[in-house]
Amino acid sequence: MQACGRCIVVFAAVMLIAMTPSAGDAEAQSRHAVVVGGLGGSAEQTARFDRFLRDTRRALVERLGFSADNVVVLGERAIADNDHVDGVSMAEDVRQALADVALRASSADDVYLIFFGHGSSDGEQAHVNIPRRDLSDADYAELLGAVEARRIVVVNTASASAPFATSLAGEDRVIATATRVASQRNATTFPEYFVEALANPAADRDRDGRLSLLEVFTYAGEKTDQSFADAGNLATENALLEDNGDGVGTRLPQVLAAAGAGGVDGALAATTWLSSRSGEAAALAASLPDSVAASVSSDMSRRDALYDAIAELKAEKAQTPDENYWANLEELFVELARLEARLDDVGQ
Repeated sequence: MQACGRCIVVFAAVMLIAMTPSAGDAEAQSRHAVVVGGLGGSAEQTARFDRFLRDTRRALVERLGFSADNVVVLGERAIADNDHVDGVSMAEDVRQALADVALRASSADDVYLIFFGHGSSDGEQAHVNIPRRDLSDADYAELLGAVEARRIVVVNTASASAPFATSLAGEDRVIATATRVASQRNATTFPEYFVEALANPAADRDRDGRLSLLEVFTYAGEKTDQSFADAGNLATENALLEDNGDGVGTRLPQVLAAAGAGGVDGALAATTWLSSRSGEAAALAASLPDSVAASVSSDMSRRDALYDAIAELKAEKAQTPDENYWANLEELFVELARLEARLDDVGQ
C-alpha cells in the first residue's frame, strides 16, 4: 500500500509538471546569445545561413523567452542590412560581441555561442569561415575565458567542427558539434534540424513543457541520421556532445545509451534549459504588492531549483539505489506540488 501511495504522489507531481508552462531559469538569471553566420560562398548557401540566423533569433526571443536585448546576430556583409542581423560577422565584430557579453553577464547567467557556416581545420586549429580573417577555436576559447557565467553553451553546426568539442570544453560548459572528426568537411545537415528543434514542440521529448539542450541535440542528431538513411547515403557527419569537461565528445547513440551513468556526456545538457519562466514570473510579480511579490519570486526560484534537482536525480538513477532514488524523488515531487498549489492560489 505504501508503494502504491508513493506511485500516486509521483504520478500527481508528474501531471503537475506536464500541465505547467515552460520552466527554466529563475527570474534573477539572464540568458545571452551571440549567433554567428559565416560566409556562404554562393547565393544559395548565403540565403540558407541567413534563414538559420533569422529563425534562430525568432525562436530564442519569441518562443524561448530570451530578451531581445540579449541576442546578437552577426552575418556576412551581403545580409548585414536584414532586420534580424545586428552587424557583420568579421573577427573584430565577433570579438566585440563576446566582450560585451563578458561585461554584461553575471555568474548566475547562461551564455550561448551558436555558429552557422562552413568550417575548416588544418590539423592544428579549426575555424568557422567568416569575412576576412577567421578566428580559430583557440581564439574562441580565449574569448570565452573572459566570460563569467553559470553555464556556457557552444553549438557549432558547421563542417569540420569536431575540434571545438576539445578546445572549448571545460567545467560548466556544454559543447555540441555537427561532426565527430575534423575531416568531415561536407556541408552539414545538422543545422537544419537544430533550428527546427528550437521552434518545434515535438523536440520536448518528455513533454514536460520545457526544452533542454539535450532534447534539442537529440532531435537534431536523430533527424540528421534519419535523413541520410532515408536517402540511402552514407552519413558524412555525426554530431558530438561534450559536457563533462574531459574534452572528449560523445556521439548521440552513446549519449542516449549511457543516460543515468555518472561521468558521461549528457547530464549537464539535460539540465540546461532553453525555455524560461521569466515572462510568467515578471507578469505575476508586477500584479502583486511588493511584500507578496518578494515571496512569490522566492517560491518561483525554489520551484525552478526543484525542477533541476529532479532532472539531475533522474540523470543519476542508474547509480542510485532504488530505495534512495524513489524516496528522494518523492520528497522533491511533494515539495514541488505544494509550491505549485501555492503559486496557483496567488495567480487566481
